[in-house]
Amino acid sequence: TGDIWFDDIHILPRQKIEYGNIITQQEQGYEIYNAYRDTNINLTSFTNNASPGVSLPNLTTPSTIEAGSSLLDSSTTDNCSDTLALGTLVQLKVNALAQGLPTFDSSVVFTLSGSESGTILLSGSRIVLMPMMYEEGFRETLSFLTDVITSIDGQEQRISVRKNPRQIFDFLYRLDGNDRQRMELLLMDWMGRVYGIPLWHEQIRLTTAVTTGDTVFTVDNTADSDFRVGGQALAFTDSNVFDVININSVTSNTITASEASLNSYPVGTIIAPLRSGYIVGAVVGNKFKNSYQEYNIQFEVTDNNSGALTGDTSGYSSYNSKVLFDDCNVIERDSLRNEDRIRVYRVDNDVGRIVVTHSWDRSKRAHVKGFSLRSRADILSFRRAMIAIRGRQKSFYIPTFSDDLTPKAGTQIVSGSATMDIEKIGYERFANEREPKRVIKISFSDGTNLVRTISSTTGVDTTTERITVDSNWPTTRDVSDITRIEFYEPSRFDSDDVVITYPRLGRAQCTMPVLQVFDQNA
Repeated sequence: TGDIWFDDIHILPRQKIEYGNIITQQEQGYEIYNAYRDTNINLTSFTNNASPGVSLPNLTTPSTIEAGSSLLDSSTTDNCSDTLALGTLVQLKVNALAQGLPTFDSSVVFTLSGSESGTILLSGSRIVLMPMMYEEGFRETLSFLTDVITSIDGQEQRISVRKNPRQIFDFLYRLDGNDRQRMELLLMDWMGRVYGIPLWHEQIRLTTAVTTGDTVFTVDNTADSDFRVGGQALAFTDSNVFDVININSVTSNTITASEASLNSYPVGTIIAPLRSGYIVGAVVGNKFKNSYQEYNIQFEVTDNNSGALTGDTSGYSSYNSKVLFDDCNVIERDSLRNEDRIRVYRVDNDVGRIVVTHSWDRSKRAHVKGFSLRSRADILSFRRAMIAIRGRQKSFYIPTFSDDLTPKAGTQIVSGSATMDIEKIGYERFANEREPKRVIKISFSDGTNLVRTISSTTGVDTTTERITVDSNWPTTRDVSDITRIEFYEPSRFDSDDVVITYPRLGRAQCTMPVLQVFDQNA
């Protein structure tokens, strides 16, 4: 250790200082240590290769670094022997300013007496804050990417090829006055570069005032907002007074930043998650007779991997170790689309017989599932579930939300038996105990239900079929107590784009196309 430590100059930190996305001034400490045992070293000059936009405000040259000591800020005080008080050590700082090179990956080189030199490596990207608030009625898209390989018999292998979904926001801004003027200048100069995008719909509030230099922001509740360790947040008073926080840690009531606050903030100040992103396509809108103007802007997030949400389906029911979407199927209009698909091969030489055949032994039903999300907690739970399912990749179960079997009037299901008589619909001939017409949920008028799997079917007479299920009935019940018998169908989403619409803050809805599957591919 002595051979590599003593009689040398050490620059700390040894690793590159990575500022990440820079909106406001970012400050990092560094140290120049003289490890010579009995030789003072002179710092004669330094070369700032990351300029403009990087400053070393408390470094002066030339300076002398005594043996076995660090070069410190001139405001450092020594221990005071007469009062037994401890001195204050003030570290040197290297600051990334809000204005400067758009991106940099460079160095500061220190020239010292003799043949000594040292280097600090620096990197960062400058982005600009989009401080205007968007209107309600915006959209968020989580865009997955799945490679679906379908075999000749209709079974699938589904491979997710994108680690994290791309996140896209469609915002409408209605602006006038200072905000409209600011937007015009931002779009003129910065349209092709990266913005800091506050998620105003996930904002929370400070419950304890923050003073300049603080690193801990005490807030009302972070539980239902998407604050990400390794990501950023915004403390916001107005377009000119704000702090961008690089998040070190998050608890239920605190957000800890990796650097000190540049401003002071009172109780009630907005704290919002911040994403970086760029504008996709053109900005379109409407300009009115006065100075009022609309801007439709689509942002694609560039840092969605930083502290990304983990998948979690615990907010939903489950069946057979899979998610069960048995929450209400929301219908926005009078009906939801439904279709049946099968792969048919037509052999025809244009003049002879037409021969039609197919390779699937049953059709696949395609339909739509609507989700109503009534709180921030519901929205976050839904997003976590979508991340766990990964678009089209993973299968789940979903009820048909229909009366699929009609019990024979005047009959019972009898405790200790496993049969039920139903109105004849050709189940024995056409369904033949196959998925997706195999698992049934029986709902009773008292709010209870039973889930069973049909194991066999026989015809009783011209109007009656008898199904046998995999487990006996626990109690005897009249079929008049049954309100619905519906199938649980193994399915997957038929789109990799999850589009969440926010009609107003704290409320959202999503409609996803669904397709049956023949397999149990996880």
